[in-house]
Amino acid sequence: MSKITLSQFWDILNQFDWFYHKGLDFDFDEGSDVEVFEDARTEALTGLGAEYAGLYAQFRAHKYGGAPFGKPEAPKPPRPTQ
Repeated sequence: MSKITLSQFWDILNQFDWFYHKGLDFDFDEGSDVEVFEDARTEALTGLGAEYAGLYAQFRAHKYGGAPFGKPEAPKPPRPTQ
């Protein structure tokens, strides 16, 4: 099975519902089950390679940044051309 391209991975991240789990866990905080799940998912993504893990981290910073999260805003990463 071949690995998906970085641009295909960007499309997946762009369409992903980043806030679905937040609606399920009203007491979301550091160390919650959701946070542990996200950490495990991030670690699994590193198996695709550093570029994929980096793109995921950029999307995560973009989606969970800004005033509502008490963090600096992060721009949406550009879609790779490959």
